[in-house]
Amino acid sequence: MKPLLSTVLLKKWLRAKHRLWLVLFCIFQLVFAQKASAQLVTIGSQPTSGCVGQPIAFTAVAANLGAAPAYQWQVNGVNVGANQNKFTSSTLVNGDVVQCRVTTPGPNGTVSTTNSNALTMTILSPPTIVQHDTAICPGSTMLLQADVSGAAYAKFKPVDFSNQFNFNISTNTFGHQFVNCPTGNVTFNGVPYILYPWSDNFTGWNASNATGPDPRKLFIPVNEDGAVAINLLANTYFGVPGPASYVSVSFWANGAEVYKKDLIGDQDIRDFNAAQFTNQINNVTTTNAWLSPNGQNRLDNVRIQMPSPTRIDSIVVNDHGGNGQRLFIIGATVEKTPVALKWSTGETSPSITVAPSQPTTYTVMATNGVASCSGGSIHVSFITPVVPSISISQLTGNVCPGNPVTFTASVFNGGNGPTLQWQVNGADAGTNSFTFTTNSLTTGDIVTCRVTPHNLCLTIPTATSNAITATLLPQPVVDAGPNVTIHQGDATQLKATVSGDILNTQWSPATGLDNPGILNPIATPTQTTKYTLLVQNQSTCTAIDSVIIKVLPLDVLIPNAISPNHDGVNDVWNIQHLDQFAACTVNIFNRYGQRLFTSTGYARPWDGTYKNKRLPAGTYYYIIDLKDGSAVRSGYVVLVY
Repeated sequence: MKPLLSTVLLKKWLRAKHRLWLVLFCIFQLVFAQKASAQLVTIGSQPTSGCVGQPIAFTAVAANLGAAPAYQWQVNGVNVGANQNKFTSSTLVNGDVVQCRVTTPGPNGTVSTTNSNALTMTILSPPTIVQHDTAICPGSTMLLQADVSGAAYAKFKPVDFSNQFNFNISTNTFGHQFVNCPTGNVTFNGVPYILYPWSDNFTGWNASNATGPDPRKLFIPVNEDGAVAINLLANTYFGVPGPASYVSVSFWANGAEVYKKDLIGDQDIRDFNAAQFTNQINNVTTTNAWLSPNGQNRLDNVRIQMPSPTRIDSIVVNDHGGNGQRLFIIGATVEKTPVALKWSTGETSPSITVAPSQPTTYTVMATNGVASCSGGSIHVSFITPVVPSISISQLTGNVCPGNPVTFTASVFNGGNGPTLQWQVNGADAGTNSFTFTTNSLTTGDIVTCRVTPHNLCLTIPTATSNAITATLLPQPVVDAGPNVTIHQGDATQLKATVSGDILNTQWSPATGLDNPGILNPIATPTQTTKYTLLVQNQSTCTAIDSVIIKVLPLDVLIPNAISPNHDGVNDVWNIQHLDQFAACTVNIFNRYGQRLFTSTGYARPWDGTYKNKRLPAGTYYYIIDLKDGSAVRSGYVVLVY
């Protein structure tokens, strides 16, 4: 009996379905085999940031690498660690790059090498306390300063593209060039950038001119922990609406996209084009800086913020096409979570002022949100307050008045370089010195010294010394007597008086004195002389006084008559002592004022003649000037026969 047609068709259908399943099974096997053949190595760290000296553990996860993979860890390209999928290091510093290279044996003796992602580590140096003094005075304050310098503590990290791309300020497809664009390290709106030099060709990245296999993607290596935003300094063209309207920025970590932001033209572009801009390379102020000559190109700051701080390995700028809107990246800065400080007092500022009531140890720690590093500590102790004091003494014994007296000071708890002020009877005297010498003291004067210490902790700011009352030896009192005027050849007795226990008496000069060693000698000077009397008492103190004896020449004797009759008596007008005045002048006149005789000096006396002729008897008149400063003498002389 022949089978039914339906039975035959069913068998044929089952055989065809079996073949279809076989085909589908083979396709799935091929897809799975291709999936399985993809080799991948991904590394991560725990923690993702650390402190200097803190162990950081790394783990490599390998996929599809065969049965016996060999692991080679590297730090900054140098082999480290053992052949394990785990690696721990406590010697990393900020910026170290950690990577793992995995090799697996292949068919026919070949070796396959797969490199993992690279982790650039953020390693915080523990903050140190910048403080030299560790002790204060009770009741005073101390400023504590934490040093958080270093790249790991920076809020902004400029991205260096020099090893990946040639980033230049360039012309865009419309040929609009920028003017006044500096290069190098600049701060733009408070954010530091690395600006790359001008170029007139398309060497910088842009949406239609990016290098690499995909011309519409720009890969920016970041490798930063606690990243909160990316600042892109961009040359945007706004000849048509919506600059950079077709650009998106995505954030990647451990091979996965963690955040993506689409730029929507002016909503995301912050225009910092100003009428004037002072660049911080050479402090040159330029007009319409960052603006192209035709006003269609500008420099903008694009800031894309992460939803929360996270580790970012790289940032990818994607262009999705558009109508001429282009984004020329010429600088980028990663904005990180600011490092937070915390003192043991609870304060968070870099510097704090403390006023402990007892000896206290202060500590400080820093954290970037991932790593927390305990910093240094300082123990603030108290300095025991001291009492400054000063004492003075007299180096020289009692002295006679007018002689120098020296005092010296001894300071206790005065510190380094105390200031001294001597005083006599409460008035400042002397200099800032440990010794004081004066010759102006009198008996009863009070000498003291005040010190201002240069010490840390004092109970009183200044101290005053003991007082020394000056006591001087008795001084004799001497009076040389009144001044005396005598005529030449006369003598006078000096009338000096003294009081006190006199031991010696001495006049000087001795010329003209009969005995210069007695109190009241006889003086016969031939000319005006100043005699000084020096007396000394039993205490060897001396006193002096002087007296002046003025010696006048003998006064002239002017006769009032002559009789020139040649009898040998009064034949000439002989004026006694006039010969002592060699410069004197003598003039004789008659009653009519006619000068009959004149002479300078008086070597030849007048004989009653005029021009060798006898004058008649009568009264004649004379004027005599001795030329010694004395008054002119005048009178009459009678001529008789």
